[in-house]
Amino acid sequence: MTETHNYSAFQGKSGLIITSSSREESFFFIKCIKMKQNNMWERPSLKEGITVKIGLEELGNMVAVVNHKCQTCLMFTNIKIRRLLSLFPYII
Repeated sequence: MTETHNYSAFQGKSGLIITSSSREESFFFIKCIKMKQNNMWERPSLKEGITVKIGLEELGNMVAVVNHKCQTCLMFTNIKIRRLLSLFPYII
């Protein structure tokens, strides 16, 4: 059994890569990439695109907000919120 798992999804000119590094780690990474104007994909290995590290506790808080069980997600710092909002141009 492998220690890392990758899931990727591509739609149009946007791509999403979810990576978990190990069973023992309580976080995972979301990488968002776009197709460049020259029809080449951004390369996360060259630090292109956006990468966000999300802990499982933060994920639980996001699910609670989405399910309207709490009004705000207190675990996020303003920096993390700004970083997550920067993903939307990649997803939309």
